Amino acid sequence: MAKLSTKELEASDAEGLKKEVLHTSDRTAAIVLASWVERELEQWIVIALPRHDRKTVEKLQGRDGALNSFYSKIHLGYALALYDETTRENLDIIRRVRNAFAHTPQAIDFETDEIRKEVENLNVRTTNSTDPDLATLSEHRRRFTTACAVVLVRSWFEPVLEGLEFLRSLYEAISVPGELKAMPPNAAEKLAKAVEAFERVIKRDKQ
Repeated sequence: MAKLSTKELEASDAEGLKKEVLHTSDRTAAIVLASWVERELEQWIVIALPRHDRKTVEKLQGRDGALNSFYSKIHLGYALALYDETTRENLDIIRRVRNAFAHTPQAIDFETDEIRKEVENLNVRTTNSTDPDLATLSEHRRRFTTACAVVLVRSWFEPVLEGLEFLRSLYEAISVPGELKAMPPNAAEKLAKAVEAFERVIKRDKQ
């Protein structure tokens, strides 16, 4: 059972997730979306850890481990400087909304006052979507869905951005305006940055 909840999400999972969260109740959508966000957050943290072998990660995921709860993951990720205060606050709102849907026995939805107020505090821009499925969602459910989707978009594009950073840093280290004549004075520093960027790409690829 534990393997199911810790299985890495892949791009191919996105379509299935979209169908599940768009064609179900507010309660189910909130819980599924937040679970997806929590898994992505855990993957960011694991990649950032200097030691992230399987045994070490399993200890962190175990009882009382640093990766045992959504709350601890949010604040560990912030402590590791993986995101800013705005993202941390958005993640906390997503967590609180998830908890409300998961633990409230009464019938609630995204228009319930307490839920609506939380969702309105999300720092995210939403527009009128041309997607017919999204267009059918209530304003606050669409806002919550968008905030959660931002996490997946970041997860997909960060490796690409890291690769571009590596290429840019390498180019700056070995090139001189006009023609390649000699290594620039700060070549060592630029090469070091290129190596760091490349190491991050390699680390992600091994996950």
